Amino acid sequence: MEVNGDMIDEISMRSEPQVYLEIIKLCEKNYYSNASRIIVVTEGIKKAIIKNYCIPEEKIEVIGNGVNTDIFRPLNNTSNLKKKYGFDEKNVVIFVGILVEWQGLKYLVEAAPAVLEEKPDTVYLIIGDGPLKNEIVQKVKDLRIHEKFIFTGFVSHEEVPLYINASDVCVVPKIPLKSGYSPLKLYEYMACGKAVIASDVRGFEILEQAKAGILVEPQNSQKLSEAILKVLEDEALKREMGKRGYKEALMHHSWKSVAQKTEDLFIDVLQEKHGS
Repeated sequence: MEVNGDMIDEISMRSEPQVYLEIIKLCEKNYYSNASRIIVVTEGIKKAIIKNYCIPEEKIEVIGNGVNTDIFRPLNNTSNLKKKYGFDEKNVVIFVGILVEWQGLKYLVEAAPAVLEEKPDTVYLIIGDGPLKNEIVQKVKDLRIHEKFIFTGFVSHEEVPLYINASDVCVVPKIPLKSGYSPLKLYEYMACGKAVIASDVRGFEILEQAKAGILVEPQNSQKLSEAILKVLEDEALKREMGKRGYKEALMHHSWKSVAQKTEDLFIDVLQEKHGS
């Protein structure tokens, strides 16, 4: 079994009936108990499963997410996309992902006015859809910065690298989760050779370790705007961060390396099951 998130942790951000949470807990207890082995993407998820469901630690293996470096890579053919959205000569800040609570888009929107005051030629490209889209769109309108935001809606996975490559700065303004994060989107940005600004949450340490971007205090719009401006104002810094991120993603975080770890675990489980 593979677990990509702590569902109870995520759902607790919404107003769901208690009975709904109890049903989820019963289902998860059943799944975890009957699995031969459990793969989780963060150490935090592993700790939560052990604590909440009394699952033996040796039954759980941490194998983080990765990136398809054949698809997500530096590209130069972005001119048509830039013309389509009219940001040929502008700074582009991009977010890619499902529009839900823990993505922290509220803080990206609240950070925008300070950035636009210093860099009025900046546009925000929001790629994706989700239950919070209407709320985020309304917040942008309330702040009277709707002309600086482009909401594309759903974009196919194969097209996403083109959008990322058309940007200057990529953002991951996550809200902290107890289970932490496995930086799937972070790796995709890095593999495209882009400077990244992300929340300083558990699981994103690699960004500073690789010197591929800036970590900022979560849920702090001011710190987020300061980081975005720092990168936009320093072309050399932006370029160096992108180069380091690309190298790190290519060498250590491809799906090929993740697949090898997963295959090794499958072999171990089969050998245990058949006693050979």
